[in-house]
Amino acid sequence: MRLMLLSIFICALAAQTPDSRVVFEVASIKPAPPPDGRGMIVRRDGGPGTKDPTRFSCKNWQLGGLVELAYGIEDYQLSGPSWLEETRFDVEARVPEGATKEQFKLMMRNLLMERFKLATHTETRDVAGYELDVAKGGSKLTPSKGAEADEDETSQRNRQPGMRKDAEGYPELPPGRTSWMGVMNGRARGRFVDESLAEFVMWVAGETRRPVKDATGLNGKYDFVLTWSFTSMRADATDDSGPTLEAAIQQQLGFRLESKKIPIEMVIIDHIAKTPTGN
Repeated sequence: MRLMLLSIFICALAAQTPDSRVVFEVASIKPAPPPDGRGMIVRRDGGPGTKDPTRFSCKNWQLGGLVELAYGIEDYQLSGPSWLEETRFDVEARVPEGATKEQFKLMMRNLLMERFKLATHTETRDVAGYELDVAKGGSKLTPSKGAEADEDETSQRNRQPGMRKDAEGYPELPPGRTSWMGVMNGRARGRFVDESLAEFVMWVAGETRRPVKDATGLNGKYDFVLTWSFTSMRADATDDSGPTLEAAIQQQLGFRLESKKIPIEMVIIDHIAKTPTGN
């Protein structure tokens, strides 16, 4: 029995030990400068799967966000100190040529273990979330016409400055069938192209910051537009503030979001330092 317990302990310890075979070629982590009253630029660029796969950088990134990036999880899947959202860093790293997205996550994990002495474990917990199901009256979605060819980055960027709002104050969609999202003065409109319900619930989870389970039973792909208001959630919202995201999903798409406890795998931080070791 003692031998078995010792083996379990060694395996658990090994899971927290950086893997020297999968690391960034060079990496720099520096505390982000404090806000100066002129606003804050938060950005993330490069890495596998982007146009600059061998260089990764982020600016003013929360430490909790770096952990989420390292494990490929959403913020509601992470449990740790509250100051993780207040502590921000600038990161610059050179990624080995040919590295995959999974290897990149492991590199980030190893970096956090080495520089912040990160130690974690995982466990399944029931957390507040939603279940997406077909509402009374049925789905209002129509089958997709097929995927649209991706536009190049310059073409997409050139379309943004021309964003206008309609008579109700919502962003007007540019021409074409490319997926697109616009927000103006708290009012949002999104176009979803060749979207599965599995992909859509992941997007809803990101917007609501809660896990969402697909219970629709629909396996096709669809084209649809969704319009909603962020200001409708405010205490001083007026009747013409527009629908909440939950209401818009039911009224415009024919689905309902029901509050449920959803079992998800959580990453639990056992230890993490506020200040990294030197570069």
